[in-house]
Amino acid sequence: AAPARADECPDALITAGVKTRLAADDLTGVFKINVDTEECVVTLNGCVESNAHVKRAKKLAARVAKVKAVKSNLTICPKQD
Repeated sequence: AAPARADECPDALITAGVKTRLAADDLTGVFKINVDTEECVVTLNGCVESNAHVKRAKKLAARVAKVKAVKSNLTICPKQD
């Protein structure tokens, strides 16, 4: 198989797009979620309050153009006051 050309996987643009979607979302915007992208695969790291937030973050990330897959390293952390 031929190696992917850099313009086929704009990792920096994907990362920016995912961060923008997460920040603008009512459910995920309040959490500090770190986004890494390598070869069009997005990895999410950080703490959220519930499995629903994990699912929402993964769904939002998957909607960004050119994303091939989303890996979640998100953990459920207790709510902090």
